[in-house]
Amino acid sequence: MADPFEAQKREYDAHRLYVKIHFDGVEMDFAMQWVLGSTTFGGFETREAFYVAGQIKDDDPESWQEEPEKMARQMEERAQSAFAAGHRVSAEDSFLKASNDYRAALVSMLPDHSEFTELGVILGF
Repeated sequence: MADPFEAQKREYDAHRLYVKIHFDGVEMDFAMQWVLGSTTFGGFETREAFYVAGQIKDDDPESWQEEPEKMARQMEERAQSAFAAGHRVSAEDSFLKASNDYRAALVSMLPDHSEFTELGVILGF
């Protein structure tokens, strides 16, 4: 007996986007879904994610690398300031956001990129 779902199984791709989130480029829009998924666990806030996405040029990996890193550096500065002022919870929250933002920048970097190792060291890789 033939499997009634055989055609669907051949066509289904878990990495295929069925809805456009922000970017025209499929790879960047898939990464944007990952970024938005991090909101639940203290990564980007939705407004931050779309602000950063608005600064990124579609299908431009360098732009993707630069913009999340800028946000990461801002979050890291905020975390350092909060920590210095004795605000541990705010510092922890901002350090978590910074690490997630650095990870977002690394998503489109190849290991031979000049900043790959630097960002990896920041993240503790």
